[in-house]
Amino acid sequence: MNKLAIDGGIPVREQMLPIFKLELGENEFQAVRNVLESGSISRGNFREKLEAEFCNYTKAKYAIVLNSGTAALHLAVNALNLEPNDEVIVPSLSFVATAFAAEYSGLKPVFAEIDPATFNISVEDVKQKISDRTRAIIPVHYAGLPVNLDALREISQKHNLFLIEDAAHAIGANHNGTKIGNFGDLTAFSLFATKNMTAGEGGIITTNNKKWADSIRLTRAHGITASLNSPAVSGLCDVSQLGYNFHLSNLNIAVAIEQLKKLDKMNQQRKEMAVYLSNLLKEVEEIELPGAENNHIFHLYTIKLMDKKLAGKRDQILESLLAEGIQVGVYYLPIHLFSYFRNKYGTAPGDLPITETVCNSLVTLPLYPSITKNEIKDIAAAIKKVVYNFSQNKR
Repeated sequence: MNKLAIDGGIPVREQMLPIFKLELGENEFQAVRNVLESGSISRGNFREKLEAEFCNYTKAKYAIVLNSGTAALHLAVNALNLEPNDEVIVPSLSFVATAFAAEYSGLKPVFAEIDPATFNISVEDVKQKISDRTRAIIPVHYAGLPVNLDALREISQKHNLFLIEDAAHAIGANHNGTKIGNFGDLTAFSLFATKNMTAGEGGIITTNNKKWADSIRLTRAHGITASLNSPAVSGLCDVSQLGYNFHLSNLNIAVAIEQLKKLDKMNQQRKEMAVYLSNLLKEVEEIELPGAENNHIFHLYTIKLMDKKLAGKRDQILESLLAEGIQVGVYYLPIHLFSYFRNKYGTAPGDLPITETVCNSLVTLPLYPSITKNEIKDIAAAIKKVVYNFSQNKR
């Protein structure tokens, strides 16, 4: 193998291969132009159209568009009207917004272990973490692989718990032949720039419960209700509950409408490129590749460093891959070890040994619909080069 670029060798790529790339075409640009020309850049028909089309796509009865995936999680939990200090079980392997969703409503996040094979929340540990204060479970479909929803639904029904899906990674994924978004009590999606379907920013909640949907719509808009006498007169209104400004611009929504049209195609392209990369890397014994389940939509392509010696040098490996021209990431650090939660709840290293071990060995590689086979070959070449040098103590 060649000398590593970080040590003065020739890099696999001269130009950095990004970890994600926006998949925007002329349709998205024209849709934004249409919004600008309409003079209606906030609320109204564009939002209603996206909500209706997303209901049709997921088969959920109600969809509520918001300004972020974080807001979607926030209002999904908020709609349940739980009591202060009630507990919500969440995985620690996620973006911090999953746990903050409980915090925003004065609830306590209780961190559960993950399944080391899927990186999704451990069903068995969820059972162990249930207490007389537990009111809800928020599983995350990590990297786009749906969690074991059947088992979690059985647990939630047995213990009278709410099930809120954090589907930030799983827009367009399937469970038992049905699109994610029509199984849990509420489901929160993200439309952030890096997601499989984007609006730049944004989020969506789906539910089959009209009471929750109506409450979320009201909370999204400062808790404002129009005057019954003159509903069309601006400014004549009442404020019936605490609310927020979680509206999403029609400029973002226009992009999302076009993205939804090609979501299944983009997810299929992700799958094909993920399988291609896995075939190139399957001979590298020092790493574990993500599963190739049919319902995995590969929001992330994350490998695990299996060799303990390599895992202990994960950050050096990241730097070495960057030097080879491959942008990489770490998704995620354990939430329970962030200082906010350690200071508030006394969480500490060793609380979730499986999660902590896995997190310290994860490396996320570039993957997106328009990535080429030659670029995939560069990723594989860089991984093989770096892993060989580290495993042979050449660095």
